[in-house]
Amino acid sequence: MRLGNRGQLAADRVFETQCGAVFKSSTLRDRLSQYWKIELVNVFMLPVVTVVVVTQVFKAPVTVALVLSLLATAGLLVIGTIALRMMFRQYEGDRECASYWLPILDRAQNPALLLVMASIGTTATGLFASYPKFDAADIAALIFTLLATLEYINYYHRQLQHFDHWSDFRRLRAGQGWRKSHLARALARWRKQRHARRRSAAND
Repeated sequence: MRLGNRGQLAADRVFETQCGAVFKSSTLRDRLSQYWKIELVNVFMLPVVTVVVVTQVFKAPVTVALVLSLLATAGLLVIGTIALRMMFRQYEGDRECASYWLPILDRAQNPALLLVMASIGTTATGLFASYPKFDAADIAALIFTLLATLEYINYYHRQLQHFDHWSDFRRLRAGQGWRKSHLARALARWRKQRHARRRSAAND
């Protein structure tokens, strides 16, 4: 049965999660259920495939810079998996997931940043030492260091990913991109509420 305009608008109503993410309910389930699973698969697949290609195909050694870049990338992918899964569970009606996961995501921010900075430092040192002859490990370390840096910004600061959904791409083209990420907004609200609770407890 085809819906009229009003029926279609009702079916396509806007759903807002506790994380502050606003999506159309007709597309939210599919997008989130795919995204968190893709992130989770990449946590394991990217390091394994990279090490196999570097060592077996290009016969290059596994360097400290490569290991740190892969750890930084995998760590940010874990954070992304948790954040996306949290939003998906909220859409499914689980209103307690944010109170459980947001403190964990908050505590994970500084370690993630330190890991990214360590990856940047070791990769830059390795490239300088190898110049002008770079092997596969150097190139892979550079790629994953850049990826980890972008992932950190994408989750904890500004939304950088605008290419995988048309509405996000249109917003970018209209000059409305680079807004605060969903996780950044959720953490800002959670931290504000935590500060209010602590101040209230101190005044009691």
